[in-house]
Amino acid sequence: MGQSVHTDRYLDMHSQPALSLAAAIRRGELTCREVTKYFLNRIDRFDPELSSFVEVWRHRAMFAAARRDLHLRVSRDVPPLFGVPVGIKDVHLVRAGRTRFGSRGIPAVRSPIDDRVVATMRSARMVVLGKLASSELGVMPVTEPDIHPPTRNPWDLARSSGGSSGGSSAAVAAGMLPFAHGSDGAGSIRIPAAFTGLVGIKPSRGVVRSAFWEPDERILHTSGPLARGVEDAAALLDTMTSARDGRYLAAARAATLHRLRVGLCVQSPVAETTPEHAAAAQRVAQLLEARGCTVVEVQAPEGSVEEFLPLYGRLFLAFPLVRWNRTQAITRWVAEQGRSLDEGQARELQDRLTQRFLSLSEGVDLLISPTTPEPPPNVGIFHRMPAREGFLEASRFGAYTALFNVTGQPAISVPILDGPLPIGVQIAGRVGDDALIISAARIIERELGGPFPVAPRYRGNFRTSSDSRPR
Repeated sequence: MGQSVHTDRYLDMHSQPALSLAAAIRRGELTCREVTKYFLNRIDRFDPELSSFVEVWRHRAMFAAARRDLHLRVSRDVPPLFGVPVGIKDVHLVRAGRTRFGSRGIPAVRSPIDDRVVATMRSARMVVLGKLASSELGVMPVTEPDIHPPTRNPWDLARSSGGSSGGSSAAVAAGMLPFAHGSDGAGSIRIPAAFTGLVGIKPSRGVVRSAFWEPDERILHTSGPLARGVEDAAALLDTMTSARDGRYLAAARAATLHRLRVGLCVQSPVAETTPEHAAAAQRVAQLLEARGCTVVEVQAPEGSVEEFLPLYGRLFLAFPLVRWNRTQAITRWVAEQGRSLDEGQARELQDRLTQRFLSLSEGVDLLISPTTPEPPPNVGIFHRMPAREGFLEASRFGAYTALFNVTGQPAISVPILDGPLPIGVQIAGRVGDDALIISAARIIERELGGPFPVAPRYRGNFRTSSDSRPR
């Protein structure tokens, strides 16, 4: 259940779970306008140094919040996340908003509609504050498009907040949003979550329907949530699904395991893993072992970035209206690799990789690994390299994540905060076992003392002349 908002209600909202804010709004302890204005003020103060937003819709958000407050005068029978601020990644269509896909190569036209994911989220009656930064077309695991300054990590401004959902991770980690929408085609939710100390969920293929009405059977990418806690992430995932039955929040709150068999993988053929990142995964496995699970070490299947690359490149060739001569060199190079496969060859490659990658999960209920093999990189290093070299260097951050986009399995990144920078640990499950990985993640979160606060630089309260209660 959501907890009561505590301390000064005008100064402490950024430290509260989204579910707590929603409960306070329903009870009348806070108005939607108060909550919306509070987070807009934090965006005004902190986003200039982070570049997490590409558009902030202050007036539209305040108008929506006022309408939510009027609704509550009539009825408090509202959806679970009613009135809570959220942001949408800038690779999705929001009615009356521009979608740039992080690119100079796509016309910045305003959409007349919400895409399917945004429309589902809008029916949950949250308040959308704006669009969040993405790497160009979502290609890179860092968010450094040409259309705005690089998105920085709230834990260390010299480092990347990840990608492609780097704007989402930076905004949540700095307390400018309680949670955010992201999307994931090779790790683009889980990598930013790992870099910034958040929970990030890539659901099973088809759990969240394709935003652009594509067939779900083979699609590599999907939408999912980034949040500071498992329950908030699960609740936001519930709003993205068509079922909307609260099953994922219920799984997080139940947080039960039944003597599962758990695989532990801390080595990848794609990238060398630091001892600290391997130790973080081992620690999570030990915590599950202490809860009665059986842990066995498993070996990652053989594979290479070059083998996956044509399948990945085809994702970006599907973008309409792209003026490729105006895109970044790395983006063009990656997309070009997709031209080597026709549709039949792409299906054959995906089937072959799926069978190989599924072998990692044979005989286990859950699979534990580091989310990334090493800490977040410094800003700017990959785009200074030649295109091929820059992408291949960056792709090592997807060593443990991309295979689950191929197979369609669910995976969640949970943070460990023992050192100066967060480390993410990934928990993956069988296709359809989304509730199980969420339940396991909540158990780990409790064992580690989470949910965790925003990044240290952004924990302090602040007061401005605009913080007073709206009239």
